[in-house]
Amino acid sequence: MFYDLRRFFYETAPWVCKDPFAIWAGIHKRLLERQLKYVDKIATISGNVQKRIAKYFNRESTIIYPAVKQYKYIKQGNYWLSVNRLYPHKRVELQIEAFRQMPEEKLYIVGGFMQGDNARDYAKKDIEGLAGNVRYLGVVSEEN
Repeated sequence: MFYDLRRFFYETAPWVCKDPFAIWAGIHKRLLERQLKYVDKIATISGNVQKRIAKYFNRESTIIYPAVKQYKYIKQGNYWLSVNRLYPHKRVELQIEAFRQMPEEKLYIVGGFMQGDNARDYAKKDIEGLAGNVRYLGVVSEEN
């Protein structure tokens, strides 16, 4: 939200939050950049984030991929699977709209959001009134 998504967050914020967000983001961006001079090595979780670090901080980083639990492949269904955190910058509504225009295809969406943050309204808006070929399955875990 300090760099490549700053404009998105600013434009989607309610008007009353725009100026406070701009001030908050500006202050925290400067604080982050000031503290980076004390960082010897940067680790990241993906090539995408590694590119952002190089672009915005002009620093090298090492990718350390998160541990992935092994799952057994059982079968493939006749559907598309979308696994996301349901947050505005993930743009899940674009997937939903695309499948609204392709009624012969099926889309299953799994994922959720952190309780207590402002993504609840976004997620609720996205999953209400889905087309018949789109299903929201909620959070899926090994316990489900």
